Amino acid sequence: MSTTAEKPPVRYAGFTRPRMVGLGDMSLPASLAILADLVVVMLTYNTVGWVGKSILVGQLLALTAACTFKNADGESQWARLTRRVRHAVYWRAGITRYRASLVSEQKLTGVLSESVALEYDTGLGQRFALIHHPYAQQYAVVLKCRPTGGERNDRRHKDQMTANWGAFGAALGNIPNAAQYTVVTESAPRSQAEARSTMESFVQEDSNDLAAQITRERIDLGVSSHSGNTTYVTVTFHATEKGTTAKAKDANALHIAQLLPGIIQRLTISGAGTVTPATEADLAEYVRAAIDPQARPFIEEARAKGQDTGVTWANCGPMAMTPHYDYLIHDQAISQTLVLTKAPAGAITDDVLRNILAPHPDIEIKRVALIKQVIEVGRAAVLTSRDAGNAELRREGNRRSGAARLEEQIANRTADEHAAGHGLEDFTIVITVTVTDPTHLAQAVQVVRSQLGPGAGFRFRPALDKQDTGFYYALPAGLDLHAHSATESVQRAATTAH
Repeated sequence: MSTTAEKPPVRYAGFTRPRMVGLGDMSLPASLAILADLVVVMLTYNTVGWVGKSILVGQLLALTAACTFKNADGESQWARLTRRVRHAVYWRAGITRYRASLVSEQKLTGVLSESVALEYDTGLGQRFALIHHPYAQQYAVVLKCRPTGGERNDRRHKDQMTANWGAFGAALGNIPNAAQYTVVTESAPRSQAEARSTMESFVQEDSNDLAAQITRERIDLGVSSHSGNTTYVTVTFHATEKGTTAKAKDANALHIAQLLPGIIQRLTISGAGTVTPATEADLAEYVRAAIDPQARPFIEEARAKGQDTGVTWANCGPMAMTPHYDYLIHDQAISQTLVLTKAPAGAITDDVLRNILAPHPDIEIKRVALIKQVIEVGRAAVLTSRDAGNAELRREGNRRSGAARLEEQIANRTADEHAAGHGLEDFTIVITVTVTDPTHLAQAVQVVRSQLGPGAGFRFRPALDKQDTGFYYALPAGLDLHAHSATESVQRAATTAH
């Protein structure tokens, strides 16, 4: 199996968070709000008494302070207030914010409520599932990545494989018609029955007793405390033939089936281990276990015995799901989803997520999703030029700010790397922390925010007022980052191979 230690690592440089230029270090909406308020004050100042003048000036100063002062996550008090109000409105209306747009907004009861799981044959005797997202006219194929042979019980190899997200991303580049790549790594307790059944398959019937005994000893050692990572890679494709007819679905399935062997080969070479397409049952059971962790042992035990679990895409959804402002209650568990707000300013290697992905004793279940989209060459040139110009304006407006100078350097470096021929990507990281005991949630989230994230140079914050959609983002469902907008935390990076 290929590892990052055996080849030059892929480095990611030029991180920046593009945004519109406003007054000072404020966002454009906040700047417009202050300017509009200033105009109102100027027009009405001489028409009111001293009490009215005091109120006008006081509310203008309060609005300016609310838009200017930010918390540790870089979010102003005005932004937090508007989130609270928006969440309260949607909460009372009993609807879910599906697409974050004031122009076109789908008021659905769940992100995947209209998505359908279809199953087809690759033509090579393998079945694979396609998740059809009708709203975005996209199809997602999910691949299971597992360590090979004895590496199933070798923690070093397992951690190396799951940490190798940079190689996965490089392997998935330049796939025809692909819209997005998602690598989902989940750290959770696993059933000993499933591990034993899987490892028993490596003991051949004609092997001698000593070899079988040694293998079973390794099995016993590996399953004594079986808690580790599982990795899924999801590729989301634009529909080659749009529509919801059976003919359109079959045409898209045929196109993706022709690409699957090449994708699997790329992932295998990159160090993903044994790569197999996920079936509808695989997806349904994974989603069911994610929504109701207490059902996981029963599902894995049934699969180990070759029994039908009875879980399908149609019934894998939550029996009850209650989204709150900063956490989500689903069935017999509670979760909080965090999104990336700040990435390291300098170049980082592709194993930087090793500690974030590894199991942690204070976190019961942790699911990390790395979502990447390749930006078109023409659009990338415009974006890099715009980001460099915006960063220069912010630095000119605040010459003493070290952060503004650093942001300008990063934006210029990104533009230079793109001009030199390197690809440009949008990416974000979504982390879902799930516990079955609500009293443990705060501690688990604190570990991610204060230890794992800063240790790797990342900063995460809760997906405020989007806990339901954020939860599904961290699943290997292939939701398009832009078509199904659940988070606004998009980082941009130019990739360079050293």
